[in-house]
Amino acid sequence: MKYLTKPLLISLVLSIGVIVSVSSLSLYLFESNALERKVMEWKANSSDSHKILIDALKDNHKTYINNVWSTMGFLMLAIGWVVTSDKARNYWQNSHLVRNISLLAVLTIMIFHITILYDISRESGRLMSLFGEEHELVGLSYYNVNARMVLGSAMVNGSFFLLLWALITLQIPNAKSLEDNPPSLIEPDISQNP
Repeated sequence: MKYLTKPLLISLVLSIGVIVSVSSLSLYLFESNALERKVMEWKANSSDSHKILIDALKDNHKTYINNVWSTMGFLMLAIGWVVTSDKARNYWQNSHLVRNISLLAVLTIMIFHITILYDISRESGRLMSLFGEEHELVGLSYYNVNARMVLGSAMVNGSFFLLLWALITLQIPNAKSLEDNPPSLIEPDISQNP
């Protein structure tokens, strides 16, 4: 445990975030290519068209769910680490370069996340348009990733991104400094000075 230095721990957490972000992006790109192949297959083989489109819509919905929850899991992990690690907070307070790199990583991951959600919603709309009016008969609206879902997910995960940003930016006192200088709950009366 003595080999885990502050820069190494911060790099480790940021690396986990980048890995989650890149894996979500690569999963999205892979799923997007798979969806495109399914749409092409649907156009070529009209007898199984509904089944192929339903599978494509389900895969798109699964990609959306995986992206939202994996990003939320990373954010919870990062927020928990920042809140419980006095050493990390001290290091961010003392090293502006590391803090700025961390903030840039948080911003980049947030932009990737929102972009992927938007693209998934757009792909879902395209797939739903291929069904025409039939999607209401089959009950496919459950698998439709609409703008309302994306906005809700972006707001929830966006609030976690902002919380992580604030925790990195603000100077939160560590437990040692609070023990040495506890906050006073009673204001001193300065009117009775001689």
